Amino acid sequence: MGILVTPLAANGVSHVTYLGRRPLAPWVVLPGGTPTDNASPTHPKLSTIEHKDFLAYPPALQETIAEHDACIWALGVSTVGMSEDKYTEITVGYLSAFLDAIKEKGVGTAASPFRVVFVSGLGADSTETSTTLFKRVKVRSYAHWPPGFP
Repeated sequence: MGILVTPLAANGVSHVTYLGRRPLAPWVVLPGGTPTDNASPTHPKLSTIEHKDFLAYPPALQETIAEHDACIWALGVSTVGMSEDKYTEITVGYLSAFLDAIKEKGVGTAASPFRVVFVSGLGADSTETSTTLFKRVKVRSYAHWPPGFP
């Protein structure tokens, strides 16, 4: 959870929105946050949005995203027991849908760009010939980065 802890602890970050498939687990410890019994932890700088369909971004969610300066894209799953189609949908399709949504919304400007930090995977196979599903599919995310995207 360091990817969440770091911006919450940073003085230069005023607000963080966690957009996830499920709430934060009760065992997550946030610096300066308030632990809870059997509920998601809270923090003064944190908003949590549970979002089930990462292939669609309704207008209200696009508005919320547009209020931010950046996104750390770290959504992913294990390949264990997963078909290549489903893994590709999550790994490539979800990111592509997000990039399309923020581009459509027109977030960021030349003077104040919206930044996307894409947390990728070490070992992705640029030839897409690996017998390892993760290595073969993960690299496809790069190909879906829209041309001319800031």
